[in-house]
Amino acid sequence: MPARDIGRDGMLLHWDTSILPVPDLGTRLILAVDLPELQGFERRCIRCQCTVRHTAPEPGERFTWMELYIHTMDFRVA
Repeated sequence: MPARDIGRDGMLLHWDTSILPVPDLGTRLILAVDLPELQGFERRCIRCQCTVRHTAPEPGERFTWMELYIHTMDFRVA
């Protein structure tokens, strides 16, 4: 699920509802978000502990936009 607009305390995520149902508001999640690959470096990801703040389904689509509040994050080798 692609992430957009990742900041220190929040993230906008494009959630595919055909894979998993949309979590309820206030649900705490642990996510690993892949970062773009850079030539000559190992693949990396951000591991985040976050809470669902807002959801906005796309009409007629299987995707939902989710706004997440990030409590903690760390960078890891993917």
